[in-house]
Amino acid sequence: MTIETFIDKIIIQPTKLCNLDCDYCYLPQRKNNLKMSQTTIKNIAKFIEKLNSPNTLEIIWHMGEPLLAGKEFFNSALSVFKGFNVRHVINTNAILIDDDWCELFNKFNMDVTVSLDGIAYNNVKRLTWNKRPSYKRVIKGINFLQKHKIDFDIICVLHEENINDPIKLYNDFKKLKPKTLGFSIVEKEARNTYDNALSYEVVSNFWKYLFQCWKEDEHSLNIREFDLILPSFLLANYSSQEIHYIELHCTIGVSGDIVILSPEFLDSQSNLYSNFVVGNVNENSNTEIFSNIQKCRYLDHYIDGILKCNSECEYFSYCGGGVASNKFFENNQLSSTETTYCIQSKKALVNSIIENI
Repeated sequence: MTIETFIDKIIIQPTKLCNLDCDYCYLPQRKNNLKMSQTTIKNIAKFIEKLNSPNTLEIIWHMGEPLLAGKEFFNSALSVFKGFNVRHVINTNAILIDDDWCELFNKFNMDVTVSLDGIAYNNVKRLTWNKRPSYKRVIKGINFLQKHKIDFDIICVLHEENINDPIKLYNDFKKLKPKTLGFSIVEKEARNTYDNALSYEVVSNFWKYLFQCWKEDEHSLNIREFDLILPSFLLANYSSQEIHYIELHCTIGVSGDIVILSPEFLDSQSNLYSNFVVGNVNENSNTEIFSNIQKCRYLDHYIDGILKCNSECEYFSYCGGGVASNKFFENNQLSSTETTYCIQSKKALVNSIIENI
């Protein structure tokens, strides 16, 4: 199998600061009130322009609460990309959203993804720094999006407080009318050392009953995991395809540092992998950055792990070799294979669908 890399998204961290203290957050410096400079934004634009991507590039504003960078910051930053073939996505907890933010989203045609773990008693791990609930404030922000007719996606992190009643969770989210609903099972990554103690049975039952509910509802709500997995059933007999593609997931931090493969590597420590940094948009040319990527030890190790997954795992067609951050933070090596993420978010999901198609 030949491994080829590509870039179809750039993840940008406009600020490290966050107004929530979620129990499972992986970001190490969420009280650090640093904001990306407009000089760095302009250098990111130069970096993107020189990629000469034939496709629409997705720019994801993420990591920390991006809206804390402020409306003035985003008006200036997004204007830099005017005329570029890009699509802007903002991942937010929605707490700060008001009429003015909605006008900005519409002005720049931004897609919005909201983080929410369900109704109030499901959302208990998403608290403010003074340990106050965030649910009502998030719903207020969603109400502004609805008022301005802005479509939005929802990402829900699954944990022991919300995983046991998938049907109610589905119906509660459906009332909010998101464009797409995605589920991420809580992961051990970077700062988050949370040990996921969810049993295979609990996770399988979640996927099983969610899938049944979704089928009975005639797929009226788009579920990210089902939309991604179901087409791969058509390719199940081609797990040993000759070429395998890896999205590099270039992530650019507040200072301009670039990491690849997983945004969770930003500000993470590793002597072996030079803290995962492959360059800086303020200091290095595209030629230097991509030369560093080509020589990148952790990319080589990750590719080794993918090749092992392809040779050993019958689920390879459905996951493509696993996620780099899970391999590193769970197994302490990127060349490893199975992770808790693989078992819960891929194998249990695939098995539950197969049993209920």
